[in-house]
Amino acid sequence: MLGLCFIAILLLPFKPDITSKIFNFAGILSVLTFLSSPKVYLKNKIVIVAIPLFLIGITHLIWVELYKTSDSIYRNVYHGYFQMGKIALFGSFILLITHNALKNILISKLHLITATISQISILGYTVYQEFYLHIPRVELAFHNASNATGAAYAMIFLSLYAQFIFLSHGSRIKYYLYSLSILITFFCVVLTETRAGILLYPVISLCIFFLYFRQNKNLKLKFVLFPIIAALIICAIFSETIIQRMQSASNEIIAYIKNDSTSTSVGDRLSMIQTGFYASNGFLWQSAEERNSKIIELAKNDKRFAGAIEHMQAHLHNDLMEELSTKGWINGVLLILLFYVAIFAYGYKQAKNPFILGFTFVLIGLGLSDTLIISTQVSLSWVLVLILMTSCFSSRLKLS
Repeated sequence: MLGLCFIAILLLPFKPDITSKIFNFAGILSVLTFLSSPKVYLKNKIVIVAIPLFLIGITHLIWVELYKTSDSIYRNVYHGYFQMGKIALFGSFILLITHNALKNILISKLHLITATISQISILGYTVYQEFYLHIPRVELAFHNASNATGAAYAMIFLSLYAQFIFLSHGSRIKYYLYSLSILITFFCVVLTETRAGILLYPVISLCIFFLYFRQNKNLKLKFVLFPIIAALIICAIFSETIIQRMQSASNEIIAYIKNDSTSTSVGDRLSMIQTGFYASNGFLWQSAEERNSKIIELAKNDKRFAGAIEHMQAHLHNDLMEELSTKGWINGVLLILLFYVAIFAYGYKQAKNPFILGFTFVLIGLGLSDTLIISTQVSLSWVLVLILMTSCFSSRLKLS
């Protein structure tokens, strides 16, 4: 199963559609494997993460089955929920199976090879798109759906996996590899010009390294400085781009506060957060058509909400508000929060690893500015990274 996940994550930046098919195949195999000995797999410590992920998947699929019709106006909404439903459902079973897999030297080497190739390939594809194709914002192969924003989020999750693997390596070269990964990913994320990624990535990376340093207090000062220097180098090289993007975000917030009717990225997101809350059906579910009709009415009464209309055919760019607006407080918001808490608890109590904690914060942070539980390609990236990272904490060890 891990072999399929290795292949899937390597293909993600280039062929996300093939990645999806490989993932689905791995999911089917995992379900069949689980059914052969369910009691064995349910004893895994990762079950605290697998259960809420399973519930997210099953409620997504039930919601689609209940509300989607042949003449549905908002097919993209239902498609997003259906795809994420499958990813979450299959992902929960793959988590259980891979966490119970043997951990040996060969598997460790495959992790290292996969992490290294993923970073090199992302850098190569980014350079190709930026300097040869002259694409305004690097988007990898995500041009059919998530575009540059989705590409940035995928880069960040893949980087977390690579950094985790590099620092788990026994050689002292691991600190150089780790710092190089930060340098590569920050470089690539800046070229996507995704503001949430540019702000969040260096902060999370340095926070994770600080937690790692607390666990390894004998670490030499030069190794502590490497990741900081790597982040500062990118900030210096792309200072103009970073300042420009941050300034535009500030201007968009000011325009929204002043009730400027101009559609902006930040303004539209703020509109969607508010309309998602106001258009919810409390603790009850509702269809995409019902949700969106309420948003249209809200926009008629307040022009600040007009930006939400442009995006409601896909999602509301905020995980919690998207879930609240369709599945209510319990099956929507509380279930997502339970999932966050489960990953955090696993990282803190079971794995005792700063990268699992960092993964949680990235999932929450990016989920506040976009939907990571609806976008198929981005969802695949973080679910695959979660699977591969947690598989390294398997209790079944074999030395050769």
